[in-house]
Amino acid sequence: MAKTPLIVVFVFMITVTCNLSGTQCRSILTSSLVSSLIAGADINVRPNADPGSPSVNVSVNVMISGVRIQDDNEEVMRLDGYLSMKWHDSRLQWEPAAYDGISQVRIPMDEIWTPDLTVYHSPDSQQKLFSEEHTIGVVYSNGDLLWVPKVTIFTYYNETKTNNGTLYQAKILIGSWVYDANALDYPQETHPTVDHTDYHGQNFIIQNSSITRQSATYPCCEEQYPRLEITLEVLKTKKD
Repeated sequence: MAKTPLIVVFVFMITVTCNLSGTQCRSILTSSLVSSLIAGADINVRPNADPGSPSVNVSVNVMISGVRIQDDNEEVMRLDGYLSMKWHDSRLQWEPAAYDGISQVRIPMDEIWTPDLTVYHSPDSQQKLFSEEHTIGVVYSNGDLLWVPKVTIFTYYNETKTNNGTLYQAKILIGSWVYDANALDYPQETHPTVDHTDYHGQNFIIQNSSITRQSATYPCCEEQYPRLEITLEVLKTKKD
């Protein structure tokens, strides 16, 4: 005889108690749901890890809020902003009807698997890409996730003097440190973008920006490793 999972029994008991008492129990149900999701998704194992399963497709958009020249001598530029990422994890699905219609929850992202994105060739190898300020993500009942952490990116630049001022050109490569294209990818059809509508810098004007998917191989491995190349042109205008 098949056994009923304890979490199902627990949720049923909460629901019955709420209905009988007439009290609001969504907070209790939400807590139970979040605990169940975290317990069922190993933080050390990526989604679709079974042989033959498709790669995890990550949609990435970069939002720039600040630009500054960090070091003139080393030609280092600092970018502040946000990295919007979306992906799917079937282990984080649930039936909203079983949880009083709850269709989305907030989960600490350090409790579940997240893409291990990093900046290649960063001038500061000790600088973490993701800030510790924004560690909460949104998980939807169909298993989709949205995470928008604050980021700080250091990159080298090339400098060109123009009639209008100084033009800084930077190229940033972002990708996984360990996963090849069979495990994690950034499909071009997700239309990655560089968004600077919230940029309000006074000294630097963002003139051009783009983000494209690339693929590379390395001497160690025959697999293709996808990455995102972000290009940026920033003009520092002459002072009157």
